[in-house]
Amino acid sequence: MVESFCYKIGIDYSMVTGHKKLLKAFVFCLIFVFVLTFVGFFYALTNSTESFILSLFISVFFTLIVFNIYRLVFSSSEGELNKYDTYKDVSFFILKRGLILILLSIAVAKSLGVLIFEKNIKYYLNNHKLSLIEDFNRTLELNRLKERQSIENEFQNKIRDDILFNKASETRTNIFFDEKEKKLIAIEEDIVFKNKIFKVKIDNTNFFITKVRLLSTEIPSSWFFTILIVSIFLLPIYMILVTPIFKDYDLNCEKISKKIILDDYEIFKKNYVALIKRVNND
Repeated sequence: MVESFCYKIGIDYSMVTGHKKLLKAFVFCLIFVFVLTFVGFFYALTNSTESFILSLFISVFFTLIVFNIYRLVFSSSEGELNKYDTYKDVSFFILKRGLILILLSIAVAKSLGVLIFEKNIKYYLNNHKLSLIEDFNRTLELNRLKERQSIENEFQNKIRDDILFNKASETRTNIFFDEKEKKLIAIEEDIVFKNKIFKVKIDNTNFFITKVRLLSTEIPSSWFFTILIVSIFLLPIYMILVTPIFKDYDLNCEKISKKIILDDYEIFKKNYVALIKRVNND
């Protein structure tokens, strides 16, 4: 499996000399990163879109992006690994070529963080839901007061009109009063109904984006988890730059490349001389 994976990631396994355990650790680290990427994006997307198929395809897509980023980093570093000896050089290389990887790893860390710190987030999320319900109730209360005032004004206007046009009677007043009471009861019933609908929506909403925000703002310890995930994503690049396995691999590749160039050059010289003699004889 290690050999097959090496070729897929762009490493010529036949050029690796020794350090097999280190190579296995490198391969395991990459596979672990790909699993984290898939699980992180899949969890985020299923909670955001509630579509299994869409989440599956997009998660695979992002996993392939991460896979190809490592391929690009490795292929672009061949022949240069011996240049990165200082911490400054290594850091600059990682920041320059791994920026997208860092951003993706932060997204994965936040998604997995919501899963891991779910119990901690629940307390703050419940407070957030209560705040939304209170705001909604305040809005309903303001509307209720306006509607009640409007109904009361309508009732008073009818009474005044009856007095003005000499139509006033206890019977008509009672009719107007009953109409007013029915409208007021309807307002109260409508408020109760709207409250039930809003509560159902609150209960059925996942609030994933809100969870991510609460994770970042209310749970400081989650940032240590984020740093850990980012470090895991960058570890393979760090191993490529500083471990002896890839420096030796880079030297072996460089030797083979020079040999191929020199061999081709020798063949070219022989063919060139033979070609010149043939042209002169002709």
